[in-house]
Amino acid sequence: MKRLVISIIILNATYFVGTSQIHQKADSLHIADTVFYPNDPDPNARIEYETMPEFPGGPDSLLAFAKKHIVYPRSLIKDSVEGRIVFRFCVDDKGIAGDVRFIRSLHPELEKQCTEMVKKMPRFKPGTILTKSEKGWYWRPVKVWYVLPIYFTTTNKNPYKIKLVITP
Repeated sequence: MKRLVISIIILNATYFVGTSQIHQKADSLHIADTVFYPNDPDPNARIEYETMPEFPGGPDSLLAFAKKHIVYPRSLIKDSVEGRIVFRFCVDDKGIAGDVRFIRSLHPELEKQCTEMVKKMPRFKPGTILTKSEKGWYWRPVKVWYVLPIYFTTTNKNPYKIKLVITP
């Protein structure tokens, strides 16, 4: 009987120590994030629930980076291959760009140029989303897809009014 009581006491002590360590770990995770509201926010307040990833220097720098790192292949200039490419890439929760998928394609060499440009991109500031937990509201990083249209032309015509135009 004495052994049974001692083993129950040891089991309870182990359980309480283990659960307190789990709660401390959960609390430390919430401390690392920015707690926005301890309770539900005022329904009349205007709150942005998500932020988009930010390219270093802003959206204009993203276009300048793409224009600098995409080269119009000479063989396509010679064959007068012109047109629009639309592709998307993912910026993950760490700010790394990747996972390129083409929505509208024109030529495999141009696809290769776009894929290489995305691989060379510097880290973005990750996008975030406001999430509710037991402790309140906090920001957490989130994966976001970007869509980027590019117009390749040997002349300076831009019938689609696309901001990113690649010329030889």
